[in-house]
Amino acid sequence: MDSRGHGKSGSEGGVLSIERISDDVIAFCEAKNIEKARVIGYSDGGNVSLFLAKKEPDRFVKIAAISPNYLVSGIVDSWLGVFKCAYALFGLFGLRKQRLRFGLMLSDIGLTRQDLNSIRTSVEILYASRDMIKEAHLIDIAESIPGARIAKISPTSHLSILKSEKAIEEMASFLK
Repeated sequence: MDSRGHGKSGSEGGVLSIERISDDVIAFCEAKNIEKARVIGYSDGGNVSLFLAKKEPDRFVKIAAISPNYLVSGIVDSWLGVFKCAYALFGLFGLRKQRLRFGLMLSDIGLTRQDLNSIRTSVEILYASRDMIKEAHLIDIAESIPGARIAKISPTSHLSILKSEKAIEEMASFLK
């Protein structure tokens, strides 16, 4: 699946949101008759997976969310500065698709702590020892979702965690 506003997919109407992308995933599953799924969501995909868990817990039975954040304030300040600068530069150079994608990182995703409290899907939060998401925010997400597990993967960064054998083993064990 090619996510809206990523790869070769457009972003009809010039609006891109995590919730809208989650609706696309649900529509894809409906079109392909996927009744049960286990999901690995990385970064913005982790945010999408939180919406999937909230919206369709009977379909999305296990979620491994890697470095999600539901609030912009959960992003490490130095990284947030990079995202704001990139967003401005993309606007100056007319790079619409890139600007839309970076805009996702500059807005709260639309879930509340109460929404997280209502999730009944089995969730595991994984994050890097040197992540761009604040550790306290990741712990808050895990503590807000009933029964959620959390695992810190060392030594990794936000960009290298997917290559970590420890992360792969952790996800495989959880998703069994």
